[in-house]
Amino acid sequence: MAPHDLFRVRTADEVAECWEGVSSSLYKALWNDIVHVMPIDHGDSTEDDCFDDRSALANYWDRLSADHQVELNELARTRSAAA
Repeated sequence: MAPHDLFRVRTADEVAECWEGVSSSLYKALWNDIVHVMPIDHGDSTEDDCFDDRSALANYWDRLSADHQVELNELARTRSAAA
């Protein structure tokens, strides 16, 4: 299953901490399986340049179970429809 387009511009920690509806299982997977392997932000980026596409959740999609991929895509579809 391919990741929703939102995950090309969202990080795992952002989704885990800021999105409503993330299950505890998915929350743990995002932190335990992805965040620890993302590039480290050294705090030298400006507000206009704060997203590093190397950190995009889509880049780590294969680290998630099929169930978590489905859950994330459903959350993204809901979020996109509400926007």
